[in-house]
Amino acid sequence: MADRPLWERQPWDTPASWEKFHTYYLAQAPPRSLNEAYRRYRTEQGQTQASPDAPEAPGSWRRWYRAQDGHGQLIPGAAPWNERAQAWDDHLAAQDRQRWDARRRDVRERDWDAGDALRELAAQMLAQTPQFLKTTRRLVRGANGEPDREIITVALTADTLLRALKLASDLQRQAAEVLPPVQRHEVGGAPDGEGIPISFIRVIAHEADDDDADHPDAN
Repeated sequence: MADRPLWERQPWDTPASWEKFHTYYLAQAPPRSLNEAYRRYRTEQGQTQASPDAPEAPGSWRRWYRAQDGHGQLIPGAAPWNERAQAWDDHLAAQDRQRWDARRRDVRERDWDAGDALRELAAQMLAQTPQFLKTTRRLVRGANGEPDREIITVALTADTLLRALKLASDLQRQAAEVLPPVQRHEVGGAPDGEGIPISFIRVIAHEADDDDADHPDAN
């Protein structure tokens, strides 16, 4: 009996005191009031109050509230109503914490798994990089005897890849409760939205000069 939670019926409870505590006091939301418990009891009994003010609880209720016997003496080992109600509130709060801790763990696991999936997707995209390359060519005519030049721009359309990697990093950092890095290097696409440009120039005119350099004995 000693290990019974305080919000449950205790050895010192009488049928009347237990009913009043459990039905009219404990059922209130915090902060509870003894007079409010008595008002609810009177209302349920169909008793109307003579004044608009809530009636005060009588002496028997006050003794029950204070864990006192009929002579006003404290009952050994008994707990007052407010202490018993606080134990109930603490119990509910602990249950709520456990419930939300479990939910947070579940969310963290799901976020971590999602991060892994995104990283795997990014790795597959990187393995298929040639499929994401876009090449454009532009011929620039040489002036004053200069050779013509072909400007080749290779753009990697990797916006989706970069977003996936960033999202994966954010999800897994949040799941692992790791703070983001102080410095971030944002990598974006080209101004025209076509990706990351990699430009180079290839000489396509006066190839004879190259041939002469490769075959010095031809002359």
